[in-house]
Amino acid sequence: MSSTIQSSGSTTVDRLANIQLTGNIIPHSWYKEITFEDGKPHSAAITILSEIVYWYRPKELYDEMSGKLIGYKRKFKYDMLQLSYQQLVDKFGYTDDQIKRGVKKLCKLGIVHQEFRNISFAGQTFSNVMYLDLNVDRLFEITYSPSTPDGITDSNTTPGVFESDTVPVYSTIPSHDEADTLPVLNQGPPLFEQETYTKNTTKTTTNTTTKTSSIYQGMDGEKKYDQYEAMIKENINYDYLMENLDISAQQRTDELLSLILEVMVSEKENIRINGEDKPTSVVRSVFSKLTREHISYVLQSIEDNPSRIHNIKAYLLTSLYNAPHTITNHYVAKAAYDIEQGLPG
Repeated sequence: MSSTIQSSGSTTVDRLANIQLTGNIIPHSWYKEITFEDGKPHSAAITILSEIVYWYRPKELYDEMSGKLIGYKRKFKYDMLQLSYQQLVDKFGYTDDQIKRGVKKLCKLGIVHQEFRNISFAGQTFSNVMYLDLNVDRLFEITYSPSTPDGITDSNTTPGVFESDTVPVYSTIPSHDEADTLPVLNQGPPLFEQETYTKNTTKTTTNTTTKTSSIYQGMDGEKKYDQYEAMIKENINYDYLMENLDISAQQRTDELLSLILEVMVSEKENIRINGEDKPTSVVRSVFSKLTREHISYVLQSIEDNPSRIHNIKAYLLTSLYNAPHTITNHYVAKAAYDIEQGLPG
């Protein structure tokens, strides 16, 4: 005897029942819980969270004979989800600054923990590789907030929580021998971008210094300044920064640019960095390799610095010089400070 499925009364609804939708899911409650200071939804942060939650949602494993659920498997390879700002920019169309502010918002709310690591692979070291962890307890709170339409009013409707020792959870971290490429997510393009890690080699430093010196040798001061300005602006993606930073950050970026150019055309034998005299050629070599990521890092360092800066020029010169080497340590130190102070994330 055949059974007839009752229609919803809408052809569109009935047809949609045959389409299995997968991917990111955004609960309505997030639009009220993840907001700017004025109460408007923080769309970038919400979208980023939906992506993170998607990757952390487990794959279900079933027994082939009984069809019973026997465990879970993660979608990513390592102990935490590896993402890059650029991948999020490319996927969702937000600006680099919007993505970074979105991640920062999630960390401030305690929903996401951000960590930067150094990774050694195939004999090379990749620095400032971003990993994101998910605080499931905070996710539960913002998803089922009583103040939202999705709030839980009946304890019997609370989603089940399984204990790690009752269900086989596949959490073994694969060794590097299991992969023949850089550690990336199972889907999508490689997560490393040129501006998010630094490869330190003596050969690169030497070649850059020689090339930079030879190109501008013999030029008059004004022409040399213009050439250096064009080179530095291209290296740091100046136009992009000006389009995506607020007025205050734009002014600070111009100040950083002026300091860089001052060093690039300097006739002095040494430049004072962090209370020590450094050969101008060495400082010039470092500055010639600064990228947009380094400038953003310095800007963020200024914003996060809790102490008063007495000599702003000396501070900025030192920050620029140290940026390629301390960009990872900055995030590690900040995470340690947040933990010590009991801050979320």
